[in-house]
Amino acid sequence: MSEQWKAEQPGPETVWSDDDELYGIDERTDSYPPDGLVTLRFLKDAVRRHARLWIAVAILGLALGTAVPFVMPPASQSSAKLLLTHREGDNLETAMATDASLVTTRAVAQVAIQKLGLADTPDQLLKRYSATALTGRVLEIDAKAPTSAEATALADTIASAYLVFRNQQIAEQAAPLQADLAAAATAVKRAEAAVRAAGGDPSDASAPTTTLTARLGQARENQRYIEQQLLDQQVSAARMTSSRVLDQASPVRVSRRHTQIVATGSGLMVGLFLGIGFIVVRAMISDRLWRRQDVAQALGVPIRLSIGRPRLRRRPTIRRLRAPEPDLGPVVRHLGWTVTGEDGLAPALAVVSIDTTKDCARLVALLARSFAEHGQRVLVADLTDTGDLAARFGIKKPGTFEAPVTDADLPVNVHRPASGTGALEGLRLHEEADGDTDEEKALRAVWAAADVVLVHATLSPALGADYLRAWASRAALVATAGRSNATTLHATGEMIRLAGLHVETAVLLRADRTDDSLGQWETETEHAEQTKSTEHAKQTGQNGQNGQNEERTQVGAAGQAAAGSGFGVVAP
Repeated sequence: MSEQWKAEQPGPETVWSDDDELYGIDERTDSYPPDGLVTLRFLKDAVRRHARLWIAVAILGLALGTAVPFVMPPASQSSAKLLLTHREGDNLETAMATDASLVTTRAVAQVAIQKLGLADTPDQLLKRYSATALTGRVLEIDAKAPTSAEATALADTIASAYLVFRNQQIAEQAAPLQADLAAAATAVKRAEAAVRAAGGDPSDASAPTTTLTARLGQARENQRYIEQQLLDQQVSAARMTSSRVLDQASPVRVSRRHTQIVATGSGLMVGLFLGIGFIVVRAMISDRLWRRQDVAQALGVPIRLSIGRPRLRRRPTIRRLRAPEPDLGPVVRHLGWTVTGEDGLAPALAVVSIDTTKDCARLVALLARSFAEHGQRVLVADLTDTGDLAARFGIKKPGTFEAPVTDADLPVNVHRPASGTGALEGLRLHEEADGDTDEEKALRAVWAAADVVLVHATLSPALGADYLRAWASRAALVATAGRSNATTLHATGEMIRLAGLHVETAVLLRADRTDDSLGQWETETEHAEQTKSTEHAKQTGQNGQNGQNEERTQVGAAGQAAAGSGFGVVAP
């Protein structure tokens, strides 16, 4: 009987047993995607997502391929043809292969270097010419050089150098037979001397056969055999040395158009393959999240609003090469409705930038100007290290300053704390004391007169998010698709929850156009409750319909109340 463990968490009871293959891990809902799943759809979305990069790499390859023939023009080429003769009975295919190999040896290259007075080494020269057997007797030598004249001279020199080298090799083949013939002639003379010493006549063919005369006949037979071999060798050598240059070297015409087309096409193909290969490999090894549902699951909160990536301007401008800024109008209106306050305190909202400080600073600045245009006094606190929000209002040093929006609107008060002074803790939870500094008094006075408090902050695991409670009790998270991994998003959500802040909304900027997920985060408890409510609604029928009508009425009343509150109505 297997033991069981119960999960210590609120909601329906969860039981794991050791019979399960992965006990101790929550069973995921159907809406949660599998980890590490790479499909054709995944790769297709990655290619579509980075289509501009793919096209840019392809255009770069096309440009490089087009420029190669102009930057590095192809070397001039000349070819010469040799007519070669071989021994009777030789395999012509094997003999021509041997000749082609001998042409591309260092010995032949060294002869050509000496004749032309080149500064190249034999190995360097071997890279500039080649030999190809066209038929059983015709050998073609192709040489390359910067100019046609140099290529023609090189091909002619190599052809003549190889013929000389080949004739030398043929002549050297007769040297062993010459030595054997001299040894055989010496043996005949010794045998004749031995016959004379015995009283016989070496020239008498009718003399009785003895041991000495038999030895003399064998020596003479061996001499005649070697003489015949030498004669055959000389005939073959005379036949082989009749090889000659069939065609003098001449330049090979190369079509510039053909060369340009091949270079351009090759550059385009290389660019396409490199671009798509880079995108696919990057998508497979990257841990950044693009889909709304993945970002919501990592944060632990649903994505209430997302805006797509901005399109490039149609008119050609210098700024077109830069990444255009997204239209943050819908996000400003969405955050304007979420700015709420507590009893006795001004409405405050902490906008937490996860990975897009510049876009988030622009978003908070637009939101502050929107409130100021509607006659509300706004206090903006820039708690980031970069100071992008304060810079948008022209504030570059720590302190509390007034930044006019327009002549007719109320100014926006901008606060930028000094690094290391403890001003990050704010004044929301602190009472006024006699030991307050001038900066704290100025901030307290502006805060007391403010109708809306907006905070722009970034979180780090080292500092946490507890200091944000002194500024606002509610937070809005702003993330960007494809810029953060699951660890960063999860850590941000956990820091917000540990600090006790209520997450009003989560916004995703530059959402991928291939993303079709809803961005809803669903826990196991919510999934079970939703399943129960669905089954109950099916069973009760009309009661469920009445409940839905009542819920719509409540939502409508809540919407009217929010519209009349005055804090949510903004026009960016």
